[in-house]
Amino acid sequence: MLSPALVGPALVLLCVAVYLPGLFVMPVVDRDEARFIQASRQMLESQSVEGWVIPRVQDDPRLNKPPAIYWAQAASAAIFTGANTERDAAWMYRLPSALFATLSVLIVWRIGVLLFPGRHANGIGALAATMLAIAPVIAWEARQGRSDQLLLTCTLGAMWALAAIWMRVSSGRKVPLHFSIALWLAIGAGVLTKGPITPMLVVLCALMLCIVRGRWRWIGATRPLIGVAIVALMVLPWVLLVMREVGASNYASIVYDEVLGRSGAPKEGHWGPPGYHLILMPVLFWPGSMLTGLAFVRAWKRAFIDRRPELNPDLSTPGRLRRFFRHIIGPWSGREAELFLIAWTLPAWIVFELVATKLPHYTMPLYPALALISARAVFAAASGAMGDLRKGAIRFGLNAWLVIGAVIGVFAPLILLIIAGGITNLPTAIAGIALVALCAAALVLTAKAMANDRFMRAQRRSIAAGALAMIALAGVVIPGSSFVWISDRAASAMLAIDAGKNRPLAAAGFREDSLVFNTQGRIERLSDQALTAWLDTNPDGLVLLTEQLFKEHEPRLTELDRLKGFNYSNGKSVKLIIAQPR
Repeated sequence: MLSPALVGPALVLLCVAVYLPGLFVMPVVDRDEARFIQASRQMLESQSVEGWVIPRVQDDPRLNKPPAIYWAQAASAAIFTGANTERDAAWMYRLPSALFATLSVLIVWRIGVLLFPGRHANGIGALAATMLAIAPVIAWEARQGRSDQLLLTCTLGAMWALAAIWMRVSSGRKVPLHFSIALWLAIGAGVLTKGPITPMLVVLCALMLCIVRGRWRWIGATRPLIGVAIVALMVLPWVLLVMREVGASNYASIVYDEVLGRSGAPKEGHWGPPGYHLILMPVLFWPGSMLTGLAFVRAWKRAFIDRRPELNPDLSTPGRLRRFFRHIIGPWSGREAELFLIAWTLPAWIVFELVATKLPHYTMPLYPALALISARAVFAAASGAMGDLRKGAIRFGLNAWLVIGAVIGVFAPLILLIIAGGITNLPTAIAGIALVALCAAALVLTAKAMANDRFMRAQRRSIAAGALAMIALAGVVIPGSSFVWISDRAASAMLAIDAGKNRPLAAAGFREDSLVFNTQGRIERLSDQALTAWLDTNPDGLVLLTEQLFKEHEPRLTELDRLKGFNYSNGKSVKLIIAQPR
């Protein structure tokens, strides 16, 4: 076990090892990342206050997300380019996500130390932080120039402060003012990152704590009046500037559609039934999901140990009914740490399952709580305190968990190497196969430890396998699989033809957002109907279009290049042609 002084540096080194491979070489990912980083680039290019207030992709305002991530990405690119966007690259806009992911990992460690003081405090916190660091949903988002990692950091900052307040109040200690200020600063930053998500998680968590313990006065320790003022001072200036630029009613409509619209109806085809996030959790949180189900049950029992004792209970039928209902609604006594983690996870998870629009990363701010619950259970299993884990249903779940690891770390990279063009790239093939072999060996050792009921050893070995899997997949195989990066190849081919950078560029039929970033914003994306008019007005232009559209306009076009690939945005193969007017 590492000494406490070495835990932080070790976690940072782990994040560097897992997040940096692929971050610098992976082409721009459609569609969200391409929109985020292009808006950040245009913000950096702007020479006005309005440009920094209203994010835009070309001429289209992008107000469905608040500006904090755009500011962070634009600042990052400015540092590396001296504000000259002609020298930028996608990794400059991704770097904040990797930094925020690393900061989130460190915060989880410190929350673990806070909630589980004692001999294993650093061990539980460090194990939870490591689980989170290499979870596929975190390792992937750390390489993406989007807002989700910043949201995770803001939410973790808020939950860390809330946990500190809750634990102090529960032990009868005073809450210093700076704890409350930290809570509200984090909430304000979360609002500026992704609107209502951070405050929603904090409110739901606090509400469940109040209901379960029957204590409401502790909310005063958060200084809500001061908090509202802090959040207003952070958020209102930007909101007022936006309303000045686009109009109050227009902006209110955008907010309504983004918040309530996504809740009531699936947006952009992102639909999933209730249970969607629960089904994905064992995959997105692997290998930390080894004991998560059992860990949650254990945490529940420890959080709800027993209701307050009742003297001389009424044993009549009405008395028994009254006692049953009081038993259900509380107040309950139990472990404050486990209750806090359940309150962090359960109410918000139910909300995300009920919301109509679903994407795998939506529950990402809840994974730190699952990591802490799971890490605590691993320590309990290692000491024999989890009971008999050889039961048939439990062993079936553990074997399924091993299969998930094999799919993530062995089969998925090999399949991608073969079908996505990575096998034809010798460096990618050699590195990918080597990492897969190491991951397979780590999984075999994990299975051996688990068969011998050495659960701490199994978890550590699976962590090694998970880190190798993420480096193989997100760091080597996916970036090196040329077949899926059709947009990047098409933009490069167009720019190679237009070496002088003076020809008009357009795309029709295939209009992915990454084309805009990859052509420095020069490309004009056309509807099929607008193609004819564009060809008439741009006789010296270059156009990228699907094979079907090319055949429809072939008499007017000269083919210059042809490309074939897979458009992962819609799950279809695509054939593209670069042409010019005859």
